[in-house]
Amino acid sequence: MDNYQIITLIIISASALYGGFRLIKTKDLFANTICGIQILAIIITFSGFQSLLQIGFHMLLLATFLAVIYSVYKTKHSVKKRAVLLSISIPLFVGYLFKALHLSGIDAINFFMIIPIIAFVMALVDRNTYKNELGFISILSAEALIRAIGIII
Repeated sequence: MDNYQIITLIIISASALYGGFRLIKTKDLFANTICGIQILAIIITFSGFQSLLQIGFHMLLLATFLAVIYSVYKTKHSVKKRAVLLSISIPLFVGYLFKALHLSGIDAINFFMIIPIIAFVMALVDRNTYKNELGFISILSAEALIRAIGIII
């Protein structure tokens, strides 16, 4: 394993552990479903079985799509909250979609991963407003951070 893989493993594992903690604390079924899919996908992806890698990837794609749906259709969200949640989920969803469809330009999309990171910091500042979403947005933001680090390294 090289340094980038070790950093990736530490970041995503820490976010999955925090997501699991939030999964227990949160009562919102939709948010818990998204977070649960993400955690399961991370476990599958890092299980070491090459045959399960695609399943884990597509589960992360599904969870990110559900995060976009959650951000748009959850009725109790203010405009600011929707904007922050969409700023976190849409760039990652587009990145996953480009990767799944083998489209060129994924490197250019990774430059936009600063947007979810900044939006996550905004959510952390007002964490009581985002208490139901902290589990899955922390995992999404960890993925954005990993992609941003990938550009630098």
